[in-house]
Amino acid sequence: MIKNLVFDLDGTLYPLSSGLGEDCQCRVYDFFSQKLKVDIDEAKKVSDKLLQKYHYESQGVEKELGISEEEFMEYICRTDVGLLQKNQNLEELLLKLAQRKFIFTDSTVRHCFDVLEKIGVRADIFEQIYDAKQGGYVYKLETNAFKRFCDICKIKPEESMIFEDSCKSLHFAKEVGFATVLIAEEGQSCKAADYSFPNINQALEYLHKQGI
Repeated sequence: MIKNLVFDLDGTLYPLSSGLGEDCQCRVYDFFSQKLKVDIDEAKKVSDKLLQKYHYESQGVEKELGISEEEFMEYICRTDVGLLQKNQNLEELLLKLAQRKFIFTDSTVRHCFDVLEKIGVRADIFEQIYDAKQGGYVYKLETNAFKRFCDICKIKPEESMIFEDSCKSLHFAKEVGFATVLIAEEGQSCKAADYSFPNINQALEYLHKQGI
């Protein structure tokens, strides 16, 4: 019995094709350029070095550069949500499903509210919006990130289904006990996914029809 629906935000509740990811990456370069007083080319080198050593640049900014991880995340997540379009049916589809609903994101709460407003989904549909800060900046490429999420939100993974665009993240979610749904372009395979759909609307329509 699935009692909880857990949604990633970026690339899941809206498509990666929106360009928001590219805008976020530009903000990463801008941040390093401004903070370190270097040009964009040098800022890209800094970013590349951090990515070679860590899963995310944010994991290295404090250790390597002495910059607050919270400051970094708040800056890079202030993306141009004007790139997004309203999803006419998403809120209705979410409301049709009776399970408790959560957002679990590696970004910030502020970014979540901005995105939800732009795509036309009320934030109060979700029981909790759980971001990187609440997660202690332990990101979803670690099993502990999912364990911490379950502890704080007081849910059991075996009673929960998670929606993600990252196959790597789904691998760790499945290890913890979640039912897993990949939201990605058709043809993309993921051994960790129990279900796969090209977009969130089709996924929710399927769940509603199946009575999950």
